[in-house]
Amino acid sequence: MKKTQAVALMGSQAEQGRRGKLVASVALAAALVFSSLTFGAAPALAAQTISRNCNSGWISWAQYIDYGDNIKMRMKPTKRAWAAMGLGMTKGQMWDAYFACIGWDDGFSRLRKSQWDSLWLQHRCHEYLGIIGRAKSGDTFDYESWVPNRGSLTASFKKGCN
Repeated sequence: MKKTQAVALMGSQAEQGRRGKLVASVALAAALVFSSLTFGAAPALAAQTISRNCNSGWISWAQYIDYGDNIKMRMKPTKRAWAAMGLGMTKGQMWDAYFACIGWDDGFSRLRKSQWDSLWLQHRCHEYLGIIGRAKSGDTFDYESWVPNRGSLTASFKKGCN
């Protein structure tokens, strides 16, 4: 086969370069989609969001975001809660206050045990980091059911709670 025939069959070098870039782009996009589906990435769109002022001694504001198979819990501790965390005196009072404020929603009943365990570990981790102060835990505590269950507080600390 002559060189001109080979070029005609394969296309010019510029066309080959464009095809190679396209294939690489498609492969990268596929890898990103696969990793987001399999490694606990955040869901794309929320089906329902509830935000409330809580009038609680432990949290001043709470939010529930339902993504279908996953949820996100957010809460803002009160000054009393920050003081109690600073003394190591919180044992889930903010967790209870959250459910008193937001209430139970069908989204919670859809969660698997591993998701509940992950949410609870994220909460306890934030409470412990609250002992150090807001610089480590932030003004709000955010818990996501898609975060893998780390199995222990120590492992949660290493990942910054989430």
